[in-house]
Amino acid sequence: MTLVIKKKTIIDWISSIDDKDIVDQIFEYQKLKTKSFKKEIENAITIDEVKEQTDEYIKSLNWKK
Repeated sequence: MTLVIKKKTIIDWISSIDDKDIVDQIFEYQKLKTKSFKKEIENAITIDEVKEQTDEYIKSLNWKK
């Protein structure tokens, strides 16, 4: 199956969808695929920050029975 036929099949299928929830899910999937990993990783926390926060959380737990 060629790329053109695949695209036409998808377009026909999407055109036949009447369920708003399914269309919304397709748009959400599209947003996921267009996100930039490099932009997303700029806002991520480092492994050292994860370790520090995990240590703080574990120390804050009540370990007494």
